[in-house]
Amino acid sequence: MTQSNNSYKKKKQNTTGKTKGNNRILRYCVSLLLIILLTLAILFLKQKIYSPENRELLYGKAVYVIDGDTIKYVYDKSLNNQGESIIEKARLDESVSKDILDGQEIIVRLIGIDAPESANHDQSKNTEEGRESTKFLKEMVEGKTIGLDFDEEKTDKYDRLLAYLWMDGELINKKMIDSDHAVLMIIPPNTKYEDLLKSHS
Repeated sequence: MTQSNNSYKKKKQNTTGKTKGNNRILRYCVSLLLIILLTLAILFLKQKIYSPENRELLYGKAVYVIDGDTIKYVYDKSLNNQGESIIEKARLDESVSKDILDGQEIIVRLIGIDAPESANHDQSKNTEEGRESTKFLKEMVEGKTIGLDFDEEKTDKYDRLLAYLWMDGELINKKMIDSDHAVLMIIPPNTKYEDLLKSHS
């Protein structure tokens, strides 16, 4: 009777041990699945947030590249069905809004990046890296259609319009960083694409 009881207890302990082990594996698998699903959800949401199709872009031409982080832009009314509405929502200064809608050349400073000097009045501050950066941006956007995307602050202390540039579904600001022609420079409150600019391709 004692031996029979001992055998029963051992079987019960083995069964209990297996059940606990199976439960641990199940909990691990469920946790792993939740982590994967959460990661995929975050990536999906970021893709939607960063997609230019989900932004209200102000389209026009990059008529001239000044340096690796500054261009001259001209608004193209024919490319904008809701241009005036976008400008109004962006809460741009009245004089800047008028110049844009009148088709004036607007100096645009790219948000979130800083390129080496190439157009400084003090020639000693201009560098070969700056000239390469300017050339890269010029070849990429000059004479082409781009979309301006605004953040919280709209102009800098030099009265340049601050914007992100989109072209063919790509964020040009990020391309300048990824190609090593500019460095990251985040100045709050303009942080809308901070995570995207920090992630290298």
